[in-house]
Amino acid sequence: MPYLLNLHPISFAFLLLMLLKNWRASAFRSLVPYFSHVNSVKLLTPALSLDAENGSGFNCERSLKSEEKSFQWKKLPLDKAVIPPAEYSEDHFEIHDNLSESSLNLRLTYSPSTSSPVESISIRGRNVYFKRDDLIQLTGSGVSGNKARKMLALNQIPATDFPECIASYGGPQSNAMLAIAAIVHSKNLELDLLMGKNGTNGTHGTNGTFDIDSVPSYSPRRFVYYTKKLPRFLKQNPSGNFFRAKMLGMEMVEFTNDKYNDFFRRDCVEHDAPDGLEPPVPYDAVWIPQGGACSAAIPGGAALANEIIQFWSEKGEGRPVSLLIPGGTCASALVLHREIRRIQKVSEDANKLDIKVVVIPCVGDEGYAMRQMMGLNMAIGGYGKSCEIPSILKPAPDAEFYLEDGEKHQYFRFGEPSSEILRTYEELKENGMNVDLLYGAPSWSILLRHWPRGESCTFGSSLLDNRELMYIHSGGLEGVNSQLMRYRHKGLIEGREVQHPQRRRKPSKESPSTWLDSAKSRGN
Repeated sequence: MPYLLNLHPISFAFLLLMLLKNWRASAFRSLVPYFSHVNSVKLLTPALSLDAENGSGFNCERSLKSEEKSFQWKKLPLDKAVIPPAEYSEDHFEIHDNLSESSLNLRLTYSPSTSSPVESISIRGRNVYFKRDDLIQLTGSGVSGNKARKMLALNQIPATDFPECIASYGGPQSNAMLAIAAIVHSKNLELDLLMGKNGTNGTHGTNGTFDIDSVPSYSPRRFVYYTKKLPRFLKQNPSGNFFRAKMLGMEMVEFTNDKYNDFFRRDCVEHDAPDGLEPPVPYDAVWIPQGGACSAAIPGGAALANEIIQFWSEKGEGRPVSLLIPGGTCASALVLHREIRRIQKVSEDANKLDIKVVVIPCVGDEGYAMRQMMGLNMAIGGYGKSCEIPSILKPAPDAEFYLEDGEKHQYFRFGEPSSEILRTYEELKENGMNVDLLYGAPSWSILLRHWPRGESCTFGSSLLDNRELMYIHSGGLEGVNSQLMRYRHKGLIEGREVQHPQRRRKPSKESPSTWLDSAKSRGN
């Protein structure tokens, strides 16, 4: 109590009001900004100790409410992930021409000891390097593309140490949703083998009898996914990532729009489960934020950073390079930026390289991207400095941030069919590069707005001008067909062969297996 005597009367009255209203430790934490005028204020509670002088109040233990929630939600056991050390050879850093994702022999089994290939393609007379992460694939789950990076650590947790339930949220065609569903499904296949469902796993006694007690027993791993009410058409005609994830065992929970928005506000950067959302399995459920934007993305981001630094050390010849990444939650761009900076701090050779990470927002605008990256950066140990996050590309050369005074100054609405996006999709396809319509084509549409015009050799952004360009291909090609269905529904394409969900064709022998195909084949 003597500490309270030093408070300004107004601050004391406000504190008393908050205590009477809430009577919980979180009230103390919410008042930290009001104590900045006190040299050292320590409020002694079982769950909280604040020190306004050194600012440690924001790094203290959680409030009682958060502590209760942390007991219910389990932390992801990343320390159990088995990730082999990286060992690269010169063959991993060749520059390829005319790679085709339809070639089965290019579908890699990814681990940190291998590197996704780099392809060189000319776009409107400019050479662009494509880091082909769409061709990588995680062992067991078959998760590919950008999510193979984000979900590397999750995928590498042994089935016996894997949480009983993973919970997340987002849209019904989310790539992260499908990736988590594939990983959880693969862990159940591993457990089936351990429990002897696909073979006899037990011990035999000295008299030759089988000891059934030696067979381990595990509960099936679950994946619970929260989303808004599904459109009627999608319910009646399951397709794309939604269809695949359901076939892999995902449990979907639909909320009304109001309830969904109450739990998952779009601009919320909290990376814990929202207050009031009970875990599906108390004490053994792990919460993964939308898009996998959490510390689990760090190991995969570190592997990508190592690959790029090694590649550019071999092939860059001292030239500056900008790494272009489409962004949803922008977690991949943030982690890559942080890991490149970390490596450059400890490596003199890497520090000589001029490597800049540039994120292209595909969800929301630059303000949303900034908040998401700042929130995740703080959650994984950052200090809130602007240098800790990557650069953000404007929607057009003459656009001002936070200004939308015309179509040319805007980012695209996520998932909304656009004739500009469709034209970019077709142009890249003609140049031999297939991209998806949610991230790849929108990000390239914004990039092409900055491209040199006519005889000019200057790009519309200093983030691109006089620099080599490397685009990180995030994959997501599994959902292209369902995306094209929306374009056909909007009347933007006619006469195009788009597979209808109710008229599913048999997969071509020449086409790469989907996560669903690979999962089924492993289960047989």
